[in-house]
Amino acid sequence: MATNRKRMNVSFTPEKLSRVRALSKQLGLSMSELLRRLVLAYDALDPVSLPIFLPTQRLLEINAQQARLGNQLKQALDSDEAPRSPATIRQIEKLISEIGEVQHTLRRSAEDALTSARVFSGESESPA
Repeated sequence: MATNRKRMNVSFTPEKLSRVRALSKQLGLSMSELLRRLVLAYDALDPVSLPIFLPTQRLLEINAQQARLGNQLKQALDSDEAPRSPATIRQIEKLISEIGEVQHTLRRSAEDALTSARVFSGESESPA
């Protein structure tokens, strides 16, 4: 049966070829299908569609969440009640815990963004 598919040759360094093979195996895709999906997944001329955009957007969302929690904590700490009620103390403790969770998420997302940037630029994923 005839096909209208065309072949294309792509060159990789041995290290990068190994990474492509490992990723295709991990995802259960042929190398051809993996490369097709990666190439066609975004418009290279549209920065919003670049792989680094989503991790960066996530960092901005987390930053906004961090600011909101910080403002709520400041309001709770600035309350004029003295001594603080048990409810206010619980609210402050909850906010401090949430801020810690958001900081952890922020660190993880920053690492993801850095990894995406390195992968997109062709650099190694491990720090130099």
